[in-house]
Amino acid sequence: MQILRWIFRGVVFVIVLACAIVAAYRWRGPTQAQRDAQALLEKDYRPQGRNAFARLWFMQYEVSDGDLDTAMAADIASTRSVEETATGDFYRSSREKLKEATGDTSGLCERQAKDCLAKIVADPAAARAAVDAFPIMRAREEAFEHSDFSWSEFPATVLSDRAADPGPAQRVWLSAFAVRYVEGDHAGALAGVCRNVATWRRLRGRTNSLPGEMIAIAQTDAGLRLFAQMLAALPQDEAAPPECSDALRPVDAADLDRCAAMAREYAISTDIVRERPRATTKNPGGTARWPGLPSTRGSRSHGARNRARHSAARARCGAWRPICRWRPRH
Repeated sequence: MQILRWIFRGVVFVIVLACAIVAAYRWRGPTQAQRDAQALLEKDYRPQGRNAFARLWFMQYEVSDGDLDTAMAADIASTRSVEETATGDFYRSSREKLKEATGDTSGLCERQAKDCLAKIVADPAAARAAVDAFPIMRAREEAFEHSDFSWSEFPATVLSDRAADPGPAQRVWLSAFAVRYVEGDHAGALAGVCRNVATWRRLRGRTNSLPGEMIAIAQTDAGLRLFAQMLAALPQDEAAPPECSDALRPVDAADLDRCAAMAREYAISTDIVRERPRATTKNPGGTARWPGLPSTRGSRSHGARNRARHSAARARCGAWRPICRWRPRH
């Protein structure tokens, strides 16, 4: 009995000590370094200029330049209902897709292809026909190149966070540059590739989306691969155009800055933690649910909605391939 009493006293002592440490820490509050770090994560990093997010988000859709802001606001407003009901597509717009967005892309250069130029050289006529099958996406290239940053206005929650993937647009643009090069306009083709690379580099360093940053890195890499192929085939008496000096500038602090993207990830994590105390709230069907996730009433509905979410996740991964390696578990 004496031993049990000592064990009990020891357990009580440890519990009291732990509570005292937690109370002291909470009374003291965060350190200055922690407050400074939190201030950086809560800072507004949004830059000035032209936002490319809506343009990239609707790249594959029937949305005109004048309707971009209205359409973007409508998609943002619909995200909460999509989260709640788990009906609809989590990662795509509700607008109609362009007919060309589902067209045949086999004649275009592949993403991160090491032989894009060689593919065009093998059959220039077929490559020209493949590129001409995407007139709207080609026409949207110039406006995209005048973008200054890419900023998501979607709610910073775990399911509302979306990335603006331009779909096959980058393949169309790079293939068009390659066709132009093979047809003899070396300077124009190189200038186009370099403007494309410079734009993606600019967006990569000025975005608040980690998935968007991965997309920009992959697209930059694809453009650089084509540039290298063009440069290797360029006659010795021809020089690269001035546009390439910006695209090939040395890596600087702006290229490595991830503060804005990490601030959004922090906001998403904060949202999850904020919702957690209510996670045991019972919905009308009697099933415990996490308010930040879709409602689940009964096992059948729960399973159907999970399958809907997994299908959307698989579609999202497929759109990002090869930069997305995650696959949802069944």
